[in-house]
Amino acid sequence: MIKDDVVVVAGNVLSVSSDVVDPWKEAVISSLLFSRLYANSQADRFAQAQQWYKDYDDALGRLKWELKANRSNDFEPMEGSVIVVKDLIKTQMVDALGSAQAEQFERLMRSIELASSAEMLAAQVGEHAVVKVAVNDIHEASCLALQLCLVGQGPVICSVFVRFDTTQEVDFDFFNQNFMSEHIAGKVSVDVSLRVLNKVSYEKSRMREIIASKLPEAGEIAGA
Repeated sequence: MIKDDVVVVAGNVLSVSSDVVDPWKEAVISSLLFSRLYANSQADRFAQAQQWYKDYDDALGRLKWELKANRSNDFEPMEGSVIVVKDLIKTQMVDALGSAQAEQFERLMRSIELASSAEMLAAQVGEHAVVKVAVNDIHEASCLALQLCLVGQGPVICSVFVRFDTTQEVDFDFFNQNFMSEHIAGKVSVDVSLRVLNKVSYEKSRMREIIASKLPEAGEIAGA
């Protein structure tokens, strides 16, 4: 049975395939943490989603992660339709990259739903992914800005970022929640990218040491 490591890195849900071993596993986590914290310092991912994701993706590129594929999709849900975050992510990921990551994504969802620590994991993800916002300065809504990454051998990072506003109350199990189109304010935004680490350039540039020198202490990132 395939076993992936599932962690939350500064609010980013991360699934690392078992065939990614140290020291590259450490390089992945450090790169994602740095890129996430950098993007957080440049833009509000709830209010400035496109700029936030651009800053995040640009940071990964500067860390020698080469872009192999990317796709951005903003759309208004059809009247009477339903958005399920889990299905939306899978569909957009497969459309952008093919089905290579679909199986790992399904394992990630099962881990979140079935693991003994599922409640703690979901609570931590929800804390970082959902905030209350004002729509037209009148109505209060929930803004969902969720990022997750699938890491495979290479190492390769498949990153998915989903953002939308809804006047529905966001459930504990928001991955499987039915979000009704009539309650979604504005567009649904989905960004998908695939990056592969240039190991030679990474090592030659001493990126491991550079990233480590710029990351805060563990206690400083708890609320990132």
